[in-house]
Amino acid sequence: FWYRTILECMPDRNRSKIAQISYELAQVLIAQGDFESALTHLEVAEPIMESRFHQKREKANYLMLSGLCLYEIDRTAESVTTLEEALAFLPKTTALDYRIRIVTYLSRALRKLHRPVEVIKLFNTHQKLMPLDEMPYFSGSLMESVAWAYLETRDFQAAEFSLKESIRFGETLGDPLALIDRYLALGQIFERGHKYRNSVEEYERVITLARRGATRRGLAKGLCHLAALSLVQHKTDNVDSMLAEASELANRVNDPVLIAWSSILKS
Repeated sequence: FWYRTILECMPDRNRSKIAQISYELAQVLIAQGDFESALTHLEVAEPIMESRFHQKREKANYLMLSGLCLYEIDRTAESVTTLEEALAFLPKTTALDYRIRIVTYLSRALRKLHRPVEVIKLFNTHQKLMPLDEMPYFSGSLMESVAWAYLETRDFQAAEFSLKESIRFGETLGDPLALIDRYLALGQIFERGHKYRNSVEEYERVITLARRGATRRGLAKGLCHLAALSLVQHKTDNVDSMLAEASELANRVNDPVLIAWSSILKS
């Protein structure tokens, strides 16, 4: 507040320079993960940046950054409103790279608010206007949200396809450990569709990857999922040893959800 008050008392030329610095600093702070400070700098810059908002791409970028910050500090409903406004400023045939970023952030926010039908509608509306293959990081994250939405609406075939696309995009980035949660989700989709053999393959893939990468939480998740599926199928071989290892790992990483889940499965 005090920073903005001082800014408003300055001559127009100086205010403009400081606002530009605030805008650029906000982007640095976002890259560093300090979203609350970044939002403060964006709010400081907004009155001066208004003079540049005749450029639709510029305003869309400003709103996109604000929406991202709001999402990261758990002001999710405000984030949705801001990101929807950002989308409205984008011409259909330009700024395609901005579009996929905004749609990805918006899909995450809608997912957080548990609004799957809106996620599906959002994706279907903008799918043909986004360069999915050119931006695999955002495409992978977006398709993960879309898969979740289809799973929530019990469209298992669409959920499976979407998650496989998410994994395909993610695999091009060369970090399989980052995909552990997506492989687990794919296993769950197979499980809910009664494709148990496929489900086992995904859980075993997670366990193998987690052991190679020394990822305790990922390994505990994989073991719990595989053990739970084995119990459903009345295949109790190795279940005790899997759950004992999962319980030990869960306690090491101090994850209360995994601790409780492994304990329930053991009982």
